[in-house]
Amino acid sequence: MSCFKSMGSAMAAHVATGQCTWQSTRRATPRYELRVFRLIIWLVRKLSLERALAFGRGMGWLWYHLIPIRRGVAQRNVRAALGDTLSPDEQRRVVRASFAHLCMTVVEELRAGAMTRDTAEKLVRRTGFEHFDRAMAQGKGVIAVMSHVGN
Repeated sequence: MSCFKSMGSAMAAHVATGQCTWQSTRRATPRYELRVFRLIIWLVRKLSLERALAFGRGMGWLWYHLIPIRRGVAQRNVRAALGDTLSPDEQRRVVRASFAHLCMTVVEELRAGAMTRDTAEKLVRRTGFEHFDRAMAQGKGVIAVMSHVGN
């Protein structure tokens, strides 16, 4: 029987009995990590949207350059998905852009909790609501479909 490690726990084999048991390997998050995360939340909520997104792009750049194991996984995934349709340079650009986009999305999510209705209405384009209003006025059911495209 094979055993493996997963996030937060380790599975250890008892070879003699053929059984596996779970042993916790979780550790408490150090307080400094929580403080840094809270500082980042505070910062992205205080910055203008443009500067907060620039901060997110910068975090993506750092992530790409400072965490090579994640970069390697992403590069292998792009290569597996797109094969030879992109040159190696283009594949690297896709990976860098995906890291930046992911971090920008995290920044948007961190800001969402403090967003006012006025700000949301400025950022979100709504179309076709007349159909919704008409169906509701007629007592018909409505299925709403929404999309999020980029930042």
